[in-house]
Amino acid sequence: MRSRSWLVPLGWVFSLILAAFAGVWATKATIPADGLGSESRTPVLYRVTKGSVGRILAFTAEAKWQATPLARNAADGTVTTRDVHDGDEVKVGATLYSVDLRPVVAAAGDVPAFRDLQEGVAGRDVRQLQQFLAKLGHYDRPVSGRFDAATKDGVQAWQRDAGLPVDGVVRRGDLVFFPRLPARVVLAPEFEPGARVSGGELAVEALPAGPTFTVTLAAEQADLVPLTAPVVVHRGDGSWDGKIASSSIAASGELVLSLGKDGGGPLCGDDCGSVPIGTTSTYVVDIVAVPETTGPVVPAAALQTEPNGNIFVVAADGSHLSVEVRAAAEGRAIVSGVDPGQMIELFAHASTNAAPSPSG
Repeated sequence: MRSRSWLVPLGWVFSLILAAFAGVWATKATIPADGLGSESRTPVLYRVTKGSVGRILAFTAEAKWQATPLARNAADGTVTTRDVHDGDEVKVGATLYSVDLRPVVAAAGDVPAFRDLQEGVAGRDVRQLQQFLAKLGHYDRPVSGRFDAATKDGVQAWQRDAGLPVDGVVRRGDLVFFPRLPARVVLAPEFEPGARVSGGELAVEALPAGPTFTVTLAAEQADLVPLTAPVVVHRGDGSWDGKIASSSIAASGELVLSLGKDGGGPLCGDDCGSVPIGTTSTYVVDIVAVPETTGPVVPAAALQTEPNGNIFVVAADGSHLSVEVRAAAEGRAIVSGVDPGQMIELFAHASTNAAPSPSG
């Protein structure tokens, strides 16, 4: 993890140790009220300045496509070509692969191919065939579920276009029926040229609209990251802006952040095709733990809390000035309620609480 900050980084809660650190930092901007040599307590004063506070935490995000089973092979023989590339969008009529040089084509339907289809047979699979032929412009009759002469004519027209033997018979392995098309797919790794298939193997897996982007934080890092923080994922030629969409605790106790796009959808939007498929890719992600905020800057050590929770600083004349913390990081805070140039006491009294978290 790396962090970058504007003027001041780190957390919302400040300890007395940070107060001591802030005292060193503020030396040049402070003025003792009654001179440095006094043995009695003399408040050290600080002149309020204008500045910025913010913090970015850099982590590694992992991107991975989560494929799910979609369709099975019905052909028997040797895979001779692989015609679909990983991530291609497949539509009705697309050639997926070939077995014994016979093309295997995508069609839509819930019933898997289980028999040869020829004149005289009937059933739901025939209805799917007729819908397939109609989609490709080879059948304009009612979808009856009966393989009649018109269906045979449509099959022969399709076979001519597909480069298949024109015999009017659809072999069991000619079509792979998909529950939904079009679909972004990846062929199963077993379907490489030379592989032997016999039917029933998972042939095609579906890809979602985009890969998952996750950031894994060790238990000691979890408190550093607000779960509402915006994120920026850097890629080679640009970046993707998003948010922490959800979080979960792994069995190991690590915090796993899932990143998404503002408004929903995959983080990579229309550029998801640039994320490699079949492997885990890594990207640098910036998590904006403290958004950059500009205004009057005061040391965290100067902030005090009343019993009712109100936050204040002590003016040079000893009066209390109510303030609101707008942002805080690593010992400094942007506040409203004071103006640049005002003098305030640098150190909170020992009886008061340390600086509170920003409000609003």
